[in-house]
Amino acid sequence: MAIILSILALGISLAAMWIGSASMRKSDGSVSTFILSARKELSTTKAEIDTTVSNIAKRVDTLDQLVSAIQSDAGKSNGSVASMQSEIQALRSDLEALDGSIPKQYRHPAPRTSPSQITQ
Repeated sequence: MAIILSILALGISLAAMWIGSASMRKSDGSVSTFILSARKELSTTKAEIDTTVSNIAKRVDTLDQLVSAIQSDAGKSNGSVASMQSEIQALRSDLEALDGSIPKQYRHPAPRTSPSQITQ
């Protein structure tokens, strides 16, 4: 009787190992698929952000040149200041749009600053 029970227990344990290995193979395949899709999505998002940052960097260079022109020619500063203020407002709205486009799960935690460190 003990031999029959031990053979039955061996058969059940082998079946359990076979089912476990099959489920592990299936889960490995779905994890690989998830990783590939996540990498594709992240690379697309990174490319979009890089393009936007490049465009903003060009606009900052334009503003830098405008500031240099203002410093060199004080007589024409009123019109240049107005155009620079409008460009800064457009740049600020673009930065806010870029900041809003980053999904919450990809953001780093906000740095901890005291109220005295924050400048306007």
